[in-house]
Amino acid sequence: MSTLICDFMGDEYLQELCEKMVSKNPENYNYICSHTSPDRHSSISDLEFLDATTLYSQEVFINFHESFYIKEIDRQKSEEYQECLIYFLQAYDRIDPLGLSVRKKTDFFWNLTSFFEVYFDTRKDIDSVIFCNVPHMPWDILLFFVAKKIGLKTVFMRKTGLGGYIFLDEDFRPGKTNFSFFHSSKKSIKDSEYLASLNMSQLRELNFTKNQIGGAWKRESVSLKEKIKNLIKKIFPGDFLTTLRILKDGLPIMKDNSIKSSKQNSIIAGSNNINFRKYFKLHLTFTKNLKELRNFYQKISISKIPKRKFIYVSLHLQPERSTLPEGGHYNNQSLMIAALSKAIPKDWLIIVKEHPKQFLYDLRNFNARDKSFYKLINDLENVKFIKEDFSQSILIKESSIVATVSGSAAWEALLDLKPSLLFSEAWHSYCDSSPFIKTNKNLAEIIIELSKKTKQEVEKDVLKFIRNYSSFILKGALNLNHLKMFFKEEEKDEVLNNLSSAFLEKLKK
Repeated sequence: MSTLICDFMGDEYLQELCEKMVSKNPENYNYICSHTSPDRHSSISDLEFLDATTLYSQEVFINFHESFYIKEIDRQKSEEYQECLIYFLQAYDRIDPLGLSVRKKTDFFWNLTSFFEVYFDTRKDIDSVIFCNVPHMPWDILLFFVAKKIGLKTVFMRKTGLGGYIFLDEDFRPGKTNFSFFHSSKKSIKDSEYLASLNMSQLRELNFTKNQIGGAWKRESVSLKEKIKNLIKKIFPGDFLTTLRILKDGLPIMKDNSIKSSKQNSIIAGSNNINFRKYFKLHLTFTKNLKELRNFYQKISISKIPKRKFIYVSLHLQPERSTLPEGGHYNNQSLMIAALSKAIPKDWLIIVKEHPKQFLYDLRNFNARDKSFYKLINDLENVKFIKEDFSQSILIKESSIVATVSGSAAWEALLDLKPSLLFSEAWHSYCDSSPFIKTNKNLAEIIIELSKKTKQEVEKDVLKFIRNYSSFILKGALNLNHLKMFFKEEEKDEVLNNLSSAFLEKLKK
């Protein structure tokens, strides 16, 4: 039997991990799907190649896959794919800021469904699919669902709140994750024994977001070029530098097919027939909308914490895989806030803070927020927005509970000995002080129970969780940036050996 390797060519580290897996068990790997064509000298050059760059829009897909044919999909099969269709349409927003019609996107969905079903029908030896991370583009979400539907094993890496540690999962849908698996391959670096013996101070030192400012790690040094850019940003209003760059570089080049140097470029990959005029107009519209949105948020937000008990809600940057697909329907975070608003005691508040990167220029965010999102939340009597630059550490410290879909704020709260609520199944959902909310029916009771926990009880829950679940956590990195952040150069081979062995173990389970 064989495994399809999906998108392990995103950077140098992931490619090396892919090559390490293939070299350890070459008979197990015969297929690869990627945005980058393998070099002919690489150990993965003999794998049958599926070009991921052709799977973003109907036009490119049909032009490239000339032998494609539509497979019959009856009413029963259509109903079986409805959950996937919702994920697909929502994920399409991040690659199509122009707004393709729902009909065209749905047509493309069924064509891709036919394509993937035929792909697996004609390759009966494929029994599993591995992804480098949680599928979050329309095409790889669909690939995941097709694989699940026909009974293939799926495996992918997910990050933890511990810097330099990840885990392998089989499903991203809330309530369907499966990462309870002991990896004997990691005994070489004794992760289980090390993690199980850690105290709270050591866990805080390992915190993934330690030293982050505004959602990004502080760099030790800033280049002269960056200093000049920052100075220009202070002098000129708006996204002046971005406008200059767009005028200079023109329309982003969208490859019709992959080459050895191509990378994923998804910003407008789902938009058909876009020209520079449309692209520049899109840029101006987004810049205007972003400014208006931030001004509106500033207008409705408070600058001080009221003297009342409150739940702190840390909004996710969107679009990101942490909410889509990991959050399920709570990709709409207002649904989470509405549930909390109904469940909290009458004298409590909910304080909501926007993610510090949400108002930064990124065309993938074009469809992520609008005024109605903030207005509907702000209209709830017991909910207040707070300035997006207000200190998160202070909000956590002053809160009674921290709530998020699956964000790092929940783990940061636990490290500060505060209980947290998760509206998706994250890596620490099985800690008694950070439960995964499966239903809103008993949410009010859970809030009261968590609010009564002492710091000592939260600490006990955290350490108990780490002891019980440390055997499922692997030393590793999701990408090259994480590798550089958490490991020394001489540790790279150990990490690659460890993760490649862990994937093989998981596939053989």
